[in-house]
Amino acid sequence: MPARVRRGVLLLAAGFLVTAASAQARHPVQARLVADVAGVEADRAFTLGVLLTQEPGWHTYWAFSGDAGFRSEVEWTVPQGFAVGGLQWPGPHRYQEPGDLTVFGYADEVLLMAPVQAPPAVPTQAEFVAHVSWLVCREMCIPGDTTLALSLPSRGLAASDHEELFSRYQRRLPTALTDTDPVDWEASVTAADEGARRVSIRIASPHHGEGTPDFYPLEANGDALIDAGARSVDGDGTARSHLLVTPRRGAAALDRMTGVLVFTDVDGQRQYRNAELGLQPTGIDLLGADFAIDEKALSLWVYLLLAVVGGLILNLMPCVLPVISLKAMSLVSQ
Repeated sequence: MPARVRRGVLLLAAGFLVTAASAQARHPVQARLVADVAGVEADRAFTLGVLLTQEPGWHTYWAFSGDAGFRSEVEWTVPQGFAVGGLQWPGPHRYQEPGDLTVFGYADEVLLMAPVQAPPAVPTQAEFVAHVSWLVCREMCIPGDTTLALSLPSRGLAASDHEELFSRYQRRLPTALTDTDPVDWEASVTAADEGARRVSIRIASPHHGEGTPDFYPLEANGDALIDAGARSVDGDGTARSHLLVTPRRGAAALDRMTGVLVFTDVDGQRQYRNAELGLQPTGIDLLGADFAIDEKALSLWVYLLLAVVGGLILNLMPCVLPVISLKAMSLVSQ
């Protein structure tokens, strides 16, 4: 069964698992709303974060969940004049789920952060609200949601008890790839049916860690489905990530996709770098290509020409030459 079909089955099944969540005495995910400051100051920026803590064996999902699952969602309600930026996703891990599904997400805990800009005038007490929803999976999947609130006084950007927490997760945010990063990568793209692209990405790094090096797909231009595929490792430690990117019906042709390169640095720490690659095919998928001929498009003259060419080829074959000589001798004797 194709991964995108299995994904649909799983998403449908997740809707019937709500009763499983209520049957448990404790949901496997606990959520908190925290900030990297103890108070807000006019015209200054700070960061809010939703801390999701999972029980052992459970995982929630990244911005791109993979072949199954849902990414976590956060909707903000903030005081007038405050502006909240987009959600910042720390680098995830790759997991395999039943049914040979590849997913990307977080075990144990994750801090989903969002930058906030304060207005020129701030209230004495600023109330921030986060409406959070997620899907957490182990042998089964349980959806969850909650509403979190945090009140911050107007007393300047005082130090927060969560400074180390924010610093740790900010180091896991994907950054730009540089020439000094110890990772080398290249992608090959093959055209498949219906505008799809088979993508194979080779990643090499001198330092190997658990599950690294690797490439995590994020999104393709337009409306496309990404089958995460498998990761393989060569004998020399070079890793290969295999993807299938398929445009939805009526969507524009694929020409690029983004993702995250994952590698281990000299200190044994996982590093995440933003990557973009073109989806222009460099070859043809011979297994998936359609070589059928439209017989209606061929005229009688084309068939006659093909028959003549075929006859010439047959008569020039070595096994036919003795027959030709016998025919010639027969004609001479007559």
